[in-house]
Amino acid sequence: MAGCVQDALDGLKARLETVRGLRVIDYNPSSWSDFPLATVGLAWRSGSQVGLGGASFEGEMLVTVIAPMRTTHPTYRDLMPFIDPLGAMSVEAAIDSDSTLGGSVDDARLVEVGEIGPRRMGGYTYAGADFRIRFVKQITGG
Repeated sequence: MAGCVQDALDGLKARLETVRGLRVIDYNPSSWSDFPLATVGLAWRSGSQVGLGGASFEGEMLVTVIAPMRTTHPTYRDLMPFIDPLGAMSVEAAIDSDSTLGGSVDDARLVEVGEIGPRRMGGYTYAGADFRIRFVKQITGG
């Protein structure tokens, strides 16, 4: 099935759009605005594994959440609701509520939240975190 990887990215973007207050885009902007903001992209994809029931592959998508830093001292208070495992603003809870990402994959799970810290862009400092979401997709034909 053509478009499997793009379908997974689109499914993840749609799930993240259910997170309260989060604006989600699928490109890297030249400047950040309208916070909080999440970007969605592909980190890697495995080769297809062929078996009796068809083929499957897995991959990892990278979501970067950026929030403004309200003071000159590092604070991540505005970022924490997205990092928390539960709640209306939780990235993990949004994925867990539909681990098929709208039917675009067979299973998707948050595997790591990392690179939590300041991000510099355009002379400004923001609070950011990277979310790694691993997925598995069964494919049956071309």
